Amino acid sequence: MLKIGIIIAVAVIGIIVIAILLKILSRHFVAYLVFLSLAALGIMIASFAMPRVEDKLNWGWVISQALFIFLFCVSLCAGFAFDTDEIAVTDSTGYWDGDTFRGRSVTKLENRSLFWSVLGGGLFVAVLLTVLNYVIFKKHAIALGIVGCIAFLFAAIMLIRYIVLVHRARHRRDYY
Repeated sequence: MLKIGIIIAVAVIGIIVIAILLKILSRHFVAYLVFLSLAALGIMIASFAMPRVEDKLNWGWVISQALFIFLFCVSLCAGFAFDTDEIAVTDSTGYWDGDTFRGRSVTKLENRSLFWSVLGGGLFVAVLLTVLNYVIFKKHAIALGIVGCIAFLFAAIMLIRYIVLVHRARHRRDYY
């Protein structure tokens, strides 16, 4: 019973930390790019440093790979994780009165956040990629390492491009 309580407490604290992290990353673009690079680097390190599987999987390595993939996917969506959509929700009730149907419909606007969708999507991608890796490659995590390399390349190109654009904008001279 105590273990379940500890797991629930860690999950709640983890969600709070992720929410704070997403809020910070959504406001600071350079921090966003650096965190994406670090998460991708974590995928690469956890995948390429994993020892070859002989008998059974070492769950510490598997969980660390899935965690870094989850962090990369969630942080990739930091820009719209706290956006809200207004959705028209219609509730209808009715009954049959002889040959006619008597009904009543009420429509109201509700705000829905994308935060839980971002968390669920990130968790789905992390579990899917990790399971696919160990179904296809039973002895090592080479595919996840390649995914980490591609993710790091993507984040590094975005960071370098941003730095070059900012540098050009600061040193541009108007002669007119």
